[in-house]
Amino acid sequence: MLTRSGWFTVWVGAVLLIVARVFALLELYVLGLGALALVGWALLWQLLRRDRVRVQRAVSSARVFAGDVSRVQVALRNDGNLPSPVLRITDGVAGTKGAELEVPPLERGASTTVGFRLPTERRGLVTVGPLDVHLIDPFAIVHSKRQLAGIAEILVYPKVDPVPAPPRPYGDDVRLVERRPTVLGRSSDEFFALRPYVVGDDLRRVHWASTARSDEVMVRQDEMPQQGRTTILLDTRAGAADEATFERMVSAAASLVMACRARDDLVRLVATDGADTGFTPLAQRDPALEYLAVASQVASAGDTAAEGAIANAAGARSGGSVALIGAGLPSDQLIVAGRTSSSVATVIFSSVGLPSLAGAPELSSGLTMVVPPNEEFAPIWRQAIIAGVGARR
Repeated sequence: MLTRSGWFTVWVGAVLLIVARVFALLELYVLGLGALALVGWALLWQLLRRDRVRVQRAVSSARVFAGDVSRVQVALRNDGNLPSPVLRITDGVAGTKGAELEVPPLERGASTTVGFRLPTERRGLVTVGPLDVHLIDPFAIVHSKRQLAGIAEILVYPKVDPVPAPPRPYGDDVRLVERRPTVLGRSSDEFFALRPYVVGDDLRRVHWASTARSDEVMVRQDEMPQQGRTTILLDTRAGAADEATFERMVSAAASLVMACRARDDLVRLVATDGADTGFTPLAQRDPALEYLAVASQVASAGDTAAEGAIANAAGARSGGSVALIGAGLPSDQLIVAGRTSSSVATVIFSSVGLPSLAGAPELSSGLTMVVPPNEEFAPIWRQAIIAGVGARR
């Protein structure tokens, strides 16, 4: 495609030829033909240099936490017989002007890699692309653009603070057994695996057939007990919290998810917009974090769905629950999280200019804490957990 300079050159060449014809001036003929010849040379230059450079784009990580580094690497290789020209690469990035890179000429068979950093300060979905390579001749007469990569998506998880996992709920949980087998033997009746004998193992669990085949004493290891279960409730009602407070609530939910994962719990995330991940184990793509990365406040009647999910979890005696509630709206429908016998904590987030639920008598969970406006969740949670554990002792 001709640039503005290219069209100007064509126009000047055409005018010179017309004037040369009218006034029979040989010099103007030469100038006009020279201008048009320059345009033709630029087109030929583009044809000879086009499609000679191979470009590949790679994202360092498609899933990162807020504040972590994520980079886009663009690898280039000159497969042509001539040195490549100076290339301009543009790659769109959502929420920014995009990235623009210039690559110096590459010799035949040479390769190089350039890159840029993605904005990961805030959670959410960051789209990258499409990636375009721009080729412009030395006189800026002809400009060609090729799209060599499409849209890539990078999901930025919320900021995570190191916090202790919620304490185990009061009473018995038929599904909850600590996954820490004893050293001297395993008491479960279901077979799990065979492993080499270590000093202290119960000799009654030696598997003699496998020992004879492997020339090493092998011990029967029974199935590991089931994991603990934790439900986290997130209040996503519009008006329950301002934007900054809601971001703190989302970050708190992500921090609790990661703390429970570190304890090897199954985690269930329930939100008042009706979202429910169910109990899921640790995986490369955590459903809870996937939801929290794009969670937003909505004006819906999802409180009933959240109440039912929490009530069902409590009624099934399937672990403890933690409720993260905004104080800006009446929360009667959410108090179910504090009334259930298995709920271990209710966290109330206050916003500037919105009413507070501090000291509400309906809150009867094992731990109740208030996060004031503009204060961080992590230190308040740690202090409450330490105090609560001390009181239980």
